Amino acid sequence: MSAAGAPPALRVLHVVNAMDMGGAESVVVEHVRHASPGVQSLVCALNGGGRALETVRSLGARTFDLAGAGPVARLARLRALMRAERVDVVNAHNPTGTLYGVPAGRWAGVPAVFRTEHTIHYPRRHSGAYPALEVVLTAMCDRVVCVCEAVRASHTRRLAWAAERFVTVVNGVAEHRPSAPRAVLRAALGLEPGAPAALALGGMRMPKAFDVLLEGFARVVRGGSPAQLVMAGDGALRAALERQAGTLGIADRVRWLGARTDGGDLVEACDLFVVSSRREGLSLSLLEA
Repeated sequence: MSAAGAPPALRVLHVVNAMDMGGAESVVVEHVRHASPGVQSLVCALNGGGRALETVRSLGARTFDLAGAGPVARLARLRALMRAERVDVVNAHNPTGTLYGVPAGRWAGVPAVFRTEHTIHYPRRHSGAYPALEVVLTAMCDRVVCVCEAVRASHTRRLAWAAERFVTVVNGVAEHRPSAPRAVLRAALGLEPGAPAALALGGMRMPKAFDVLLEGFARVVRGGSPAQLVMAGDGALRAALERQAGTLGIADRVRWLGARTDGGDLVEACDLFVVSSRREGLSLSLLEA
């Protein structure tokens, strides 16, 4: 018991590849935001922080950034962190978080070690060696949490011997109330009042297939529609996508907003929400829409 007579907080450490902006990062933010009063959240970014790490820090989580450490040093530092912070539960997210968080948790003697799978399995996920390592890592986990049934099924087909360890905890989002009337939100985005607007929201990376979306939108424009496309997000492919929009002749129809945290307001402002992904788990942005 603490000095005030209350039981000690349950110390839950989330281990994530990075904590900038993305689906898994957003899930971690919501875990921290909605943690029970008796939970002390800790978040460790293995390869760099960013906006999401700042957000969880502002919500009261203790945060750690192990960027720059080599693989062996990172594993050792993570184990030392777990012991120093007296961690009770490890939740390792996706392959990189699992690769370090699960063995470090067992090495540190953490009582409960979980991992969370945010997307379906696909060939050469993370690396060519990861599927073999995943067998060992799964054996070391108490539970594997999957964000929807499709994700669980894609992993248990390969790891049938461990099927009982896999559980589904469906992603969810809080109900959103727009911060302003729809007309005001549209005007702030520079949208034409009478033209329909489509919204795409997510990290500008290969799995999101925004290149395919731009090709499709160009066909819509060529067909005579006054439609507008709002692209909210950032990432390594943004510059290439902007060039593609120019090549397709639709640059004046696309609004590039960069990374945003007001997804609910963007949904309210637009008429259509578009998911073009090559693969997904259970998209938080889709749930918001």
